[in-house]
Amino acid sequence: MHRSPANKTLCHFFVDLLTKEGFVLDLPDLHEGTALLFSRQGWLLVLESHNVGPGHGDVPKASIALLHPETDAKIIMPPAPKEETVEQFFGCFSFADDDCTPHLVVLAKLVETKLTLYVADVVDKEWIEHSCANQIRGNITVLVIGMKVYCLDTSGRLFIFNITTLQWTEFPGNAKQLDSDRAHHWMMESEEGEIMKIEQSSDMTKLSLSKLDESQSSWKRLGISAFMGRSWFVGSSVGHDNHFVVKEAAKITKIHRLSSFCQASSSGCYMGTDINILDLIKGSVIGAELVGDGQWVDLGRFRNLPPSIMCYLPPSQS
Repeated sequence: MHRSPANKTLCHFFVDLLTKEGFVLDLPDLHEGTALLFSRQGWLLVLESHNVGPGHGDVPKASIALLHPETDAKIIMPPAPKEETVEQFFGCFSFADDDCTPHLVVLAKLVETKLTLYVADVVDKEWIEHSCANQIRGNITVLVIGMKVYCLDTSGRLFIFNITTLQWTEFPGNAKQLDSDRAHHWMMESEEGEIMKIEQSSDMTKLSLSKLDESQSSWKRLGISAFMGRSWFVGSSVGHDNHFVVKEAAKITKIHRLSSFCQASSSGCYMGTDINILDLIKGSVIGAELVGDGQWVDLGRFRNLPPSIMCYLPPSQS
């Protein structure tokens, strides 16, 4: 998903890197004051920061919604607890067992090293607070699967919260296996419902893939064959970037990495997005640079063109 700073409308450009299709969608719920926290099979979790109005000290308040661009469906959640700002939150959501309808929404607030979770059902819409006693290093990536919340911090440590038993469990990281405490870590759910983690050394010369084995309280290292037949989408770091994996043909194995940067110019600074696509079979790397903000989003496959569509570009044009 890309939006150029020169674009004064509320339109966003979406490019499907697998089919090479392009879509321009008019999404008024995604504007400059909105943060995209998470996406999953067509649904987007967004937070909008705004002031509560005169007489309240102009305290910013974050409203929360789940959007489905293909159908224009929208689920409005209660405002973020305790009138926190957008920048303090990470988030995710789970699906109901029987279909692709959102079920639980999780907001994770990280202040210095203190982590607090807020969990709400999309039906009851009541935030329940849960605090973690352990200290968190850096930022986090958050997933909720079933009745468990998985939080991965910058050091590679994993914290699991069981919503039913209210118990926390910590799994140590294994960044030293890559000879670096500054390794990059990306956690995602596989197409088979497994918790996967990609680690890359700080010099970007080594890659490893692990699968969570909760029965052994550890990560199980996988061979290079586990990468094959999949397209992996990772952001620049843990945090607000979406990380996910898509099943592919057996001969296609690529890691798509996205990172943001700030570039100085004569008129000030502008935000840009770098995209690097590593083909693990060919050993080649393709790069591209975009002006403006870009993020990976898991929109699934459009069965029908969205009501908000302004322009469709077939593979030959996008």
